[in-house]
Amino acid sequence: MKRVGAVSELWRYPVIGLQGESVTRAKIVETGIAGDRAFQIRDEGGKILGPIPQSTSSTERSLLGLRASLDDSGGAAVLKVAFHDEVASFDLPDFSTKLDHQVGVPVRLEESSVSATRVKRGRAVHVISNASIRALKRSYPGGDFDVRRFRPNIVLDLGKDGKDFAEESWVGKSLRVGEALLKVEKPNERCTVTTLPQGDLPEDKRILQTIVDANGRNLGVMCSVEKAGAVAVGDSVFVD
Repeated sequence: MKRVGAVSELWRYPVIGLQGESVTRAKIVETGIAGDRAFQIRDEGGKILGPIPQSTSSTERSLLGLRASLDDSGGAAVLKVAFHDEVASFDLPDFSTKLDHQVGVPVRLEESSVSATRVKRGRAVHVISNASIRALKRSYPGGDFDVRRFRPNIVLDLGKDGKDFAEESWVGKSLRVGEALLKVEKPNERCTVTTLPQGDLPEDKRILQTIVDANGRNLGVMCSVEKAGAVAVGDSVFVD
């Protein structure tokens, strides 16, 4: 196998549609990074909410205004959600009330039902390279191409000589990351989520247009899991 770089960042998104958290170590299982998309938010009509509001109600707000994390310092992982003014644990009695207030409509938090679909579609792990981000930045120097806009699981440092959108040349190949083995299934087609505000990132519609112009709307790749295993920031990455 050929070494192509190293892991520079690891991300998981415990609740679908919410901002996620950066971690230094993770376990890759069949469905992806352990704890990733473990929960979802459903409205009164039964619809699973994503980062783009779908309700006709003008009160529903983007879930990207909230950030989710898993606290496993006490053993079993406890879900925490950072609202605009505080962090609340899922096990607190008033958590549901706080969530309703912040989303803007009545909702419920539940375990995710999308894992099997992600596996079937070859979308268990999202990988993106720093070379691809640099290519976009050259096309639109004024844009903020923070990786949070693109919701990757694994960010790869390919070095200063990494080729633009190099990860797309790996489609159909195996990618060894730490102890895990991934199969690169397909390029990842981007949507308007990349343009939305979240945290300190402003709304910027030119972000998506830049991706379209530079690489036909694709950025990063989606992978299935061939072998589970541990992965950490700094691990070498090999392609076969």
